[in-house]
Amino acid sequence: LLIGAAIGAGIGFSMYRFVGCRTGACPLTANPWLAMAIYGFIGAMVAGVGAIAFRIAVLEGLSTVSALVAGLVAAGPPLAAYGLHIYTEAASTLALFAAYALLRFGRGAPSPALAAALACALPFLHPRMALGSIAIAFAAFCYRGRVSLPAFAAVAALGMTAYGAFWMTIFGLPTALGTYGGLPE
Repeated sequence: LLIGAAIGAGIGFSMYRFVGCRTGACPLTANPWLAMAIYGFIGAMVAGVGAIAFRIAVLEGLSTVSALVAGLVAAGPPLAAYGLHIYTEAASTLALFAAYALLRFGRGAPSPALAAALACALPFLHPRMALGSIAIAFAAFCYRGRVSLPAFAAVAALGMTAYGAFWMTIFGLPTALGTYGGLPE
């Protein structure tokens, strides 16, 4: 994580130094400390994805070299490139990998509950991440012999209620036209 944070901070400083901001109104490139902090945090998230992928691979029985390749691929150029552009990919991927690891290797009721909370956070990051939430719910169902499905379902129900309230507050009626202001009057 520290290496990812250091690489991200270096990219942040490079953005400040070489891209810059002539007007001072650019939030990410006007201040070198802010740029290094934000890009360092994103770099740590990308490194976290690689670390979790590495750990999952080791726990699944892969060799250390294969697990290292899995971690590097998971945190590879597509995620790192999009993650450092302040999109939701780094946070979403970190939540997906962590939720899967909690379901696959966690013990007791807190693991599936935390996995459900991470899955419920995905649509808040971007609505297209709802498919990732569904994938985590499917994984919880597949591992129902190992994890507490009622704990997962209870937290997931709370998350769906919260997202439904959020959707209704922002968009109104939950229809396909909701993002366009709802049904015409």
